[in-house]
Amino acid sequence: MIYELNHVGMFVRDAEKTVDFYEKYLGAKNVFDYSVPGVPVRLVYLQIANGMIEIVDLGDKAPKFGYEHVAFMSDSIDEDYQRLIQAGYSSIEAPKKAASGNGKICFVADPSGVKVELIERESTLRIPTIVDGDIRDFDHISILADDLEASEQFYTQHISMNSLSRKYVEDYDVTFSHLHKGLENLELMHLGKSKVEGDRILHIALRVDDVNAMTEKLTKQGVEFDPDYPKTAAFGGGLTAKFSGPDGEKIELVDRKNLQEI
Repeated sequence: MIYELNHVGMFVRDAEKTVDFYEKYLGAKNVFDYSVPGVPVRLVYLQIANGMIEIVDLGDKAPKFGYEHVAFMSDSIDEDYQRLIQAGYSSIEAPKKAASGNGKICFVADPSGVKVELIERESTLRIPTIVDGDIRDFDHISILADDLEASEQFYTQHISMNSLSRKYVEDYDVTFSHLHKGLENLELMHLGKSKVEGDRILHIALRVDDVNAMTEKLTKQGVEFDPDYPKTAAFGGGLTAKFSGPDGEKIELVDRKNLQEI
């Protein structure tokens, strides 16, 4: 059974630089740090409020940099993997021992090609929600959904996520579908008639009290925000602002209500 949306994973050029960025600017805590013996591989889990990011540093062996997968916890990985394959979803990698030596992992592709990891191990690595600092919630992980109905079916029927909301925003020709599992949320973004190539994982979103105030604070500390931000959010009200992490990964700030309350 799949019981938790655990983290978003990304490849980085320099784990130390990335850890420092998320700790300094976003109040992240290093909850797991492991270097694989004999090879230049470092795995770090950072927790921000209630959500986690896995940082994978492969040195110069990484196939790409930035977001790479979303991961769910399973208490029966072999059964869950076989169930997904029998349902017609594509295997990327069959269950195997994790590089950390802690449990087993496997990978499948969702209907839009998002790489989905299943993990079976004794610990989720999660610590109690971090309540000090500027970040109130790890609001969501946003991914593209080329076929929204197919993606919703994958995540609700086969990954057992719960649906929170679905809304079409005419001004942007975008439909947002929000799902929940464990302590974290997933945003499926369907871009209407637009066909998008490239990365399937778009951004992580962090909820703060005041986007304007947080933008001003981070700007003074040297963080560069994308042009035309802050601006009114396309979903849920409030403001939004976006900036990039050390490897180009997009980070969004929002100051609306929690997704479970909208």
